[in-house]
Amino acid sequence: MNKTQLRILKKKLLDAKSDLVRRIQRLRHDLRDTNTGPIRDSGDCILEFTSCNFLLSESSLLCMNLSLVEDALERIKLGTYGRCSECGKHIEEKRLSAIPWAPLCVGCQGVKENRDSSPRWDPPFQLSEKSHQSALRTESL
Repeated sequence: MNKTQLRILKKKLLDAKSDLVRRIQRLRHDLRDTNTGPIRDSGDCILEFTSCNFLLSESSLLCMNLSLVEDALERIKLGTYGRCSECGKHIEEKRLSAIPWAPLCVGCQGVKENRDSSPRWDPPFQLSEKSHQSALRTESL
């Protein structure tokens, strides 16, 4: 990646940061304004709760995105921008043009998404070996 491309991507990141900060501030202002007065009935309560929950979720998502953008700007300062934080290979220019804050190459991102979306089953408790053998004997009866 040449200096011109890096400058363009840095500008995109700075613009994204400004936009995210502005949107987070607006959401926080909206959150303060959700209390419209006394709650008259359960419908008002549900509406206010739903509005607050939506605004908090949206704010949380924007804060996570802001963190990704700030991390990318830090990687530019450190000289590690454009390298995958998992495997160390160069991140494709097409990917960085589309998602300038991407910390992972396409391959590592795919592995991460598969790992994050794969169903996991954790038993609510662990049987000791003795309990496990006892349960197996009970099943065979």
